[in-house]
Amino acid sequence: MFPTFIGILDIQSWWEVPSIAHFCSLFRAAFNLLDFDIEDLEEALLTDGGTEGRLVQELIVRLLEGCLPNDTRNDISTFNYQMFLRRLFRKKCQEYKCENPFNTDVDFELLPLRQKVEILRALCDFRLDAEDVEQSLNNLDSDSLRVEPLGHDRKNSAYWYFYGTRLYREDYIDTSNSISHKQKSKPRDKKRKRRRSRVAKEEEEEEEKKEDSLIQREGKESVWQILLTMLL
Repeated sequence: MFPTFIGILDIQSWWEVPSIAHFCSLFRAAFNLLDFDIEDLEEALLTDGGTEGRLVQELIVRLLEGCLPNDTRNDISTFNYQMFLRRLFRKKCQEYKCENPFNTDVDFELLPLRQKVEILRALCDFRLDAEDVEQSLNNLDSDSLRVEPLGHDRKNSAYWYFYGTRLYREDYIDTSNSISHKQKSKPRDKKRKRRRSRVAKEEEEEEEKKEDSLIQREGKESVWQILLTMLL
């Protein structure tokens, strides 16, 4: 079987990519994350496995460091992160009763790119489960956590504006007749919400509203497209 070719337009159509970039931009100082532009992330995904692709590995390490107990954080590196990543997903997928992408103990590097992006996005969610969230986000303005579309057109497409440089249109493709279509939303239990701080809860609520708009419309799949890029 020949590998599926994925280009920049494919990557830019995945809602998780701007979501990951926005998360890292918003919480960079609070969570000690990497400083990068969304173009850097797209290039790293596109050249996955090359020198530029190391951004993805380093980002995973930073997110893992915040997700795991203090006594193991210093042990994580780009050389051994996959072991910690599989352990974390095994625990979280059992906790939230969702499918584990590492059930076959496959290496992260060998997964399809689409699945890698979904794992990165899940790591962002897991980071908000950490015990230090309340203290780390205590000084963040809750208004800065709100992400809402600029509006909708008569076809119900949503328009999103990120970073002051990009305007996206979010369209919906009907997949109701597809046997393989499955709901991919994450279980939201009360235990998880109780552990969150006020700011983290507000961020989660906004993310949930966004997810309801993006991927929880029954029989529809969200596809994004860049309409406008402004150079600074």
